[in-house]
Amino acid sequence: MLRILLAISNDKARSSFEMVLDNCPFNVSVIEAASMTKAMERFSEKGPFDLVLMLHNAEKMNSADFYLFAKDKSDNTNFFIVSDEKIESLPGMSGFNTDRKFNEVIPLSTSTSQLTQKIAEIFKDKSNLSFTYEEVDYKKVRTTYFLRFNKTLCDVYVQLSENKYVKILKKGDIYTRADIKKWSEKKMKYLYIENGDFEEFKEEYARTPFLVMDKDLTPQSAEEASLAAIELVHEIVKEIGVTEEVVNLVDYTVYQVESNLKKGSALEDLLSKMHDRKDYLNDHSYMVAYMSAQISEKMTWDTEEIRKKLATAAILHDITLDNPELAMAVDLGLPELQKFQAEDIQSYKKHPMEVAQLVRESDSEEIPPNVDEILLFHHENPEGSGFPKGLNADRIPALCAVFNVAHAFVNEMYRVDFDTTEIPHILMHLKKRFSTGQYLNAMIGLVESLDPMTNIINKVQS
Repeated sequence: MLRILLAISNDKARSSFEMVLDNCPFNVSVIEAASMTKAMERFSEKGPFDLVLMLHNAEKMNSADFYLFAKDKSDNTNFFIVSDEKIESLPGMSGFNTDRKFNEVIPLSTSTSQLTQKIAEIFKDKSNLSFTYEEVDYKKVRTTYFLRFNKTLCDVYVQLSENKYVKILKKGDIYTRADIKKWSEKKMKYLYIENGDFEEFKEEYARTPFLVMDKDLTPQSAEEASLAAIELVHEIVKEIGVTEEVVNLVDYTVYQVESNLKKGSALEDLLSKMHDRKDYLNDHSYMVAYMSAQISEKMTWDTEEIRKKLATAAILHDITLDNPELAMAVDLGLPELQKFQAEDIQSYKKHPMEVAQLVRESDSEEIPPNVDEILLFHHENPEGSGFPKGLNADRIPALCAVFNVAHAFVNEMYRVDFDTTEIPHILMHLKKRFSTGQYLNAMIGLVESLDPMTNIINKVQS
């Protein structure tokens, strides 16, 4: 058996390499680490390892620092560093390629077959075996990985025996989380795809964000996928500490608002259109609703009415927008923002005023007081550089501060693709920004909401 330490900070990248290791034609035992600290701990406590497979990240997983730490602790460990950078030029790395027999810097473009062959060479050397690595017709994919999609990228099979595979989904088929649950309950840890589809599947997996649904679905399939997305949102927020009570309260508040908005009104029309699109704007709004209500629950002045205000504001805050790609680019600070025209961005910055005005003009009894204020200020920030008013931490109303902290946390979770192991890092980042003025109590509420989750993460990573 080959013992491998897989040290990669990015969740999706780590999953891509898991796919490769799952398909090695020999026994491997893989220990994973999502941070430099955990990589060092696991190397020291769970070694020795035959191979360390590390994706270089100068900030989160610096391979040079790790190599200098680890190379003298085990003479028999080889190191694959995945990077397009010249690792050998980093301090202390000049002899990297010759220090060990199989040390190598692996380009990011290396294919699954090429990487498997390199790992096989280490296995053959350790085992004193002579064999030729040959490609197989089908590759394993963990059943849980299909949660990222709602439409198959290629034909999908189950394995009935060593050489018998049966197709259960053809390319382009729609499936739901219920299907995945059914396969999992049958103890199907893996589904299978054809070898020729594997590389494309692995690359698409790494590109696809959570909760972003295929746009070319039929109305019926879109409704099924939308329900699956809300179910996934429920699972995510519960996993990170949101209580069942808060989830039920938010869902009921949303139901009340949607049911009682005046038919044909501007608000009812815009909300209906947003739900029909079933995209980032819709899912993001639900996430903010759950998180803002959860933070409120941890605060001394919390009431059910306050949580209803926050949930209502969350569901309405982006309903005047019609471009989810622009909203996501602005919220997450993505490079894609550069492709939008200046006038598009300026128009986007008007939406807090537009939706606040719509709420003021609404005669719905289901929209409680102060919601318009939350809507108006939901893009303000502690530094005073937000919009539309440029309010700093001392001038923002307390309820708006709760909403904005939740909004910022949800943005950060999207940024790391809902990798819950990143929550401690997210909290450290947000504490630096929001532990001031009116935001301080809201930030404390967020930390207290996530304390159980961060404790679980620390235990799992140790």
